[in-house]
Amino acid sequence: MRKGRVAVVAGMLAVVAVLIWWIGHKGGGGVHATEAPGARDSKQPAKADTPVAPAHASIGGKVTDDKGKPIEGAIVRIAPHEGDETAARTAKDGTYGFDDVAPGKLTASASAVGFLAKDGGAIALAPGEQRTLDFTLAPGGHSLAGSVTDATGGSIAGVLIEASRERGVLAGTTPDIAAAYTDDQGHYTMTVADGAYRVSASHAEYVGATKRTDVTPSGATVDFALVPGGVIEGTVEDATTGQGVAGAHVDVEREVMSGGPGGEGARGRGLASTITDGTGHFRVSGLEPGAIAIRARAPGRVSLEPTVVPLGVAESVTGVIVVVQRAPSISGTIVDEDGKPAPEATAYLMGEMSIENAEADANGAFVFEGVKPGSYQLAAGGHDYLDSKALVPVTVEKTPVTGVKLVVERGAMIRGRVDPAQVADVEIPRDPTEAAGGGLDLRALTQDRVATEAGPDGTFVLGPVDPGTTEVAARAADGRRGKVSVDVTPKGADGVVIHLADGATLMGRVTDGKGPVAGAIVSVRRVKAHARTEVIVNGIELTAERAPTGADGRYQIMGLDAGDYELQVIDERGAPYAWRAPADKTRPAAPVKVTLAAADRKTQDLEIERPHGVIKGVVMGPDGKPLADAWVSASRGFEDMMGRHDSPDDEDVSRMMVVRSDGGDDDLGIFGGVPPVLTGPDGRFELAHLRRGTYEVTAEGVKGMARGSKSGVEPDADITITLASLTELSGSVVANGAPVGDFTVELSGTARREQRFLAADGHFTMQRIDPGTYDVEVSAKEGTGHASVTVVAGQKADVQVTLVGHGRITGKVVDEAGKPIAGAPVVSVPNQGNGMVSVSISGPPKTTGDDGSFAIDSEPGARYLVVLGGSGPVVMKALDVKSGDTIDLGTLTAEKHPHRPH
Repeated sequence: MRKGRVAVVAGMLAVVAVLIWWIGHKGGGGVHATEAPGARDSKQPAKADTPVAPAHASIGGKVTDDKGKPIEGAIVRIAPHEGDETAARTAKDGTYGFDDVAPGKLTASASAVGFLAKDGGAIALAPGEQRTLDFTLAPGGHSLAGSVTDATGGSIAGVLIEASRERGVLAGTTPDIAAAYTDDQGHYTMTVADGAYRVSASHAEYVGATKRTDVTPSGATVDFALVPGGVIEGTVEDATTGQGVAGAHVDVEREVMSGGPGGEGARGRGLASTITDGTGHFRVSGLEPGAIAIRARAPGRVSLEPTVVPLGVAESVTGVIVVVQRAPSISGTIVDEDGKPAPEATAYLMGEMSIENAEADANGAFVFEGVKPGSYQLAAGGHDYLDSKALVPVTVEKTPVTGVKLVVERGAMIRGRVDPAQVADVEIPRDPTEAAGGGLDLRALTQDRVATEAGPDGTFVLGPVDPGTTEVAARAADGRRGKVSVDVTPKGADGVVIHLADGATLMGRVTDGKGPVAGAIVSVRRVKAHARTEVIVNGIELTAERAPTGADGRYQIMGLDAGDYELQVIDERGAPYAWRAPADKTRPAAPVKVTLAAADRKTQDLEIERPHGVIKGVVMGPDGKPLADAWVSASRGFEDMMGRHDSPDDEDVSRMMVVRSDGGDDDLGIFGGVPPVLTGPDGRFELAHLRRGTYEVTAEGVKGMARGSKSGVEPDADITITLASLTELSGSVVANGAPVGDFTVELSGTARREQRFLAADGHFTMQRIDPGTYDVEVSAKEGTGHASVTVVAGQKADVQVTLVGHGRITGKVVDEAGKPIAGAPVVSVPNQGNGMVSVSISGPPKTTGDDGSFAIDSEPGARYLVVLGGSGPVVMKALDVKSGDTIDLGTLTAEKHPHRPH
């Protein structure tokens, strides 16, 4: 029988926000959407709450080559921490200038065709400041080119294309961002170095898009087809005074269509952010059609729920009012291990599906203004400090929370060089599955990778890191690698030398039976006998090497250690291609195995089947007529989509899949999801380039107010999807005969939805609910309750829920040697009675303390206590929890590789 564990970790920015584990073949749970009433019209101009905006600043300078010669036509881009990027071309003398730059922190970079991009560093502009910033660009790089067209036809000029090199999915991208504008024919060209890149296209009148690509010495081509975008204008008002709020931060996102990995019930992808002017007015453009959720925050005020605006294709909506209410603050200090203030460190506030940050001042003080009531956890890090190892829990009610103390450690720095001297990536390898004591290393998953780049002279400075023995690895552009063990003292380590060597080389050609396959990625994973651990982040496996294929389909990976490897061919989103197997078209993809000896040069050709399936059809509106301008997308189930194969009976497979969303425009395509298309005037659509398998096809229209889907669809099908109008679900919540004022409602059924309510009378209303039957689960500090409700299209539904008090579970977790396991997530989940366990955690999880102890509240009934480890549960214990009772489990010994509940 197949043995396996599949884990999914979903996060916002750099924080683990949802953790879902599948034991066996089944799963559930997810990230859920937040709903609120729609926008209301503005009948009279709002008065400004703080009408005076800070004076704008300016930036200017010159771009030259390494010989001091001015570069004409170079692109200089600036990216503020709040707001959109801006770019400018240099004049004939190499000069550029930006006026009316909002004061605050920003980053800058410069690039030009034939030159490598240069980072200008982090900049802090004071009001009215005039900053000079010059750039010197070095020649080199390869061509990255393409074209941009309008999805409705024609080319688009003036689109800003930005290419940032990925340092790793968890670590984000490098700051030396190359940029270019499309010409009158919609074409662009830029120059970048080798590596994996995130390429984005943005234009004020269009919905932005992002793609990933690998650039080789032969270059790369990335094309875009953009959808005309909508515009929303409005005002942020104070709920008490009705006045406009100047300087408010406005975040705009599109609610995601249901269905698919990270799709069903998921919070929408970020679209835009801006800051209100002196009258509280804001304007955002380039928005996707659908239901657009708008949130705002200002000092001491926040939107308790988003304002939702239905938006059509290229529609302009004005007069939107976003209300902010008075909310308490969280303040405290960040100190180092000696108790001294940690200036320039950053505090992180983590709640359910949200993360905010606040920088400490010279005294280490920080403050988060306008915090909604709820439970949060805080951490700190940044600058020369290591991120916090422990999270500090905080509960916010009606009054400010003060005196929070966050402790960081000042990290050590490693200084050295690579030999022979050359540009090389240098890093400390990190495996989140190898946490001390068997616990899940949340710090490894959420903290940016410790990495840097050695310069042309081979020198590097790496850190901050923990003192102790650590491994430092380097990889040059030509594929040579090296690694060395370093003893790091509290003062750091100097004179470290990493010798680069060829190692084993694996090369070959990828074809599809008709010819070479260019632009594919060959993934090479080291395997061990009878066990395999896979860590997959946004479709990219961190435990594997990658190499793109060139125009001739050839790939090459150098510097490999001796050992056994598995090969798979994947696309830029991490989804595997099927092996070409004419005799068995239903066979899923299975890795090719290769054994390498030291200094081997082995050739392994690979033959795949290119995805060529098509799903087409028509979308009918709620009135039964073909519907134009409806979004249509398709997604696959996790097992089907990842193309996983059966493992031998004696092989233990552990999989950790991480979804990290940074609000990018490509988030819906993660893990093989199909980018959405718009229906034409006749309601017809076509989704092309699909792999074998079954899909759920989802359509949304009428400005996001109608939705429909069809499951089990295979390529080459012609289907009809009829949309149903979304409706409203209301209800009330009571406990011990009294209304509950603070509670969360979660719907499970046709779609998954979750929303928190603050209502003294216990009443709630959820908008835009898909028709169907739902289990309604309500949770609050008073307890948990369940009810069932059927929602009919066009009819409002109502449900009443009575809460039952929680039980409590306590205990202590130790390893096999009796040593306490700290920082391990602990949860209580339903015992479904079928041996399958699904875990979903919204927000930072409850974890064991330094002594391994824990105390959690649990819904009553048949439950499993689950303690999570690096590659699966390390404790699973069946319990019968009763309301109001406490179960003390005493000391629990963690297992290294549990395979089934007990």
